[in-house]
Amino acid sequence: MARTNLGPASTLTRITALCLLVGFYLACTAKDEVTSPSTAGISSEGQATIMASPNDIRSSPSGIRPSPSDIRSSPGNVRTSPAPNGPPTPGPSGTPTPGPSGSPSGTPSSPPTPPPTKHTFTNSTPVVVTTGSNTVDSAPINVTGLGTGSVVYAVVTLYVSISDASQVRFIDIDPLPNGSFVAVMPSGSFTGVNLGTACGVGPALTFDPNATRQLSAGVSPYSGTFQAFLGSPDLRNIGSSASLTGPWVLEVGSGAGPLPVSTTINCWQLDVYTTP
Repeated sequence: MARTNLGPASTLTRITALCLLVGFYLACTAKDEVTSPSTAGISSEGQATIMASPNDIRSSPSGIRPSPSDIRSSPGNVRTSPAPNGPPTPGPSGTPTPGPSGSPSGTPSSPPTPPPTKHTFTNSTPVVVTTGSNTVDSAPINVTGLGTGSVVYAVVTLYVSISDASQVRFIDIDPLPNGSFVAVMPSGSFTGVNLGTACGVGPALTFDPNATRQLSAGVSPYSGTFQAFLGSPDLRNIGSSASLTGPWVLEVGSGAGPLPVSTTINCWQLDVYTTP
């Protein structure tokens, strides 16, 4: 094949074209190396790559490099930037809510009710029954210092010498200072001789409205504590302290004829329980 000699014009044309190609390539390369916060690391295929360390997030769908306040994750660590509006709100495991007693605005609990105050009175002056009498009244006990509250209940203790206890059919406090009376002995009857063996709680016969032992469970001479009469009127809630200040009289009586001669109320005791 024959070679065609190019003239000066053809050579100049080739040199010019080559220079244009080199300039275009250099311009493109320089453009690719220019980075910005929004376009850094954009590959020719349009896929964004974050220029970070191997442990950081390396890809982002939007192609934006994360700022230091963003979440940076690595295989074993997650760092979260502080919340913009102050410290984070404590979760359920934070400061516990004070209970009812810890809140000043809560309703205060009522103080416990104090136990009743006990007032004890005794009379050891013997009183002997009059021949042919159906009743015998004790020497009175003068009750004082009960305060201004109420009498919750009273307990009666007595020691009576009697040859036939079955003749005793009722024991009352009659009268009370306010003019009323209360029954002491429950329904039933005694047997044997005497009621109690000596003065004082224990050897004597005691009637207590809070006791559970029934009179029918007792045997002569009935030492110990038995349930008092429960009904109306009885030894419970018998009035205000003011109305019950004064003489109390114990009465022992028979419903089937006179009491045996020489029946004697040797002594008796009164325990009065009050509240303010």
